[in-house]
Formats: sequence, C-alpha cells, structure tokens
Amino acid sequence: LMGKPAAVIYEAAMAQAGMQTRTRDNHRDRVIAVGDSLEHDIQGAINAGIDSIFCMGGIHRDHLSMEIEPLDSSSQTEMDGQGGAVPVSSNNFVRHPSDEALQGVIQREGFAPVFVMPSFRW
Repeated sequence: LMGKPAAVIYEAAMAQAGMQTRTRDNHRDRVIAVGDSLEHDIQGAINAGIDSIFCMGGIHRDHLSMEIEPLDSSSQTEMDGQGGAVPVSSNNFVRHPSDEALQGVIQREGFAPVFVMPSFRW
C-alpha cells in the first residue's frame, strides 16, 4: 500500500528529502505532517511516528461548524474541495469550532493530532 495512512508514503517523502528514516538518529522531531483528514493525514503521521497539524477548515469543516466569512468585498474565491467555493482574502475571519465540537470529531474518527489550526493557505 503506497498512500496515506500507510507509513510508507511518509518514509518515501522523508527519504526524498534526504532524511534517514530507519536509523536511531532519524530526525523525526524535525518533521511534521499537515493535513485536513484525521483518517488519512493524521493517522498516517501517527503510523509514521511524526507529529501532525490538523487543519480544521478542510474536509471536517462542516462537522466542526466552522464558517469562513470575508471581512471585505474584494475577496476572491477558491474551490473548497467539496464542490463549493469559499471566499479567500487576507482579511478573512474564521470562526473557530467549540472545544466540544473538535473533541467530538477527534473521538469519532479515533485519531488525535498534536496541533490544530483553523486553515492553511499557501
């Protein structure tokens, strides 16, 4: 299996980055996986033994009752990965989910990230 959540995809990425992956000094403390899927991205990071950041504004956004609201009318849009468009602007406001909603999603999926953040924009 060569895909998330299998550890092999993370091993391949670290090898391509020139990191030793099977030795005692493998520098996993310098690697972090960033993703929006608890089942694939976060579980994959756990399987590979690396830390993870869960982007709450991705595929679990609706389960977390998150809203992305533009603060100005000059916003552009981008596809949200679910067939819809979300406003994109440096002036966006993201409503954070309640702690209860976040813990509920994590418990339902069964994979806990090390860190969480509302969204990731490149």
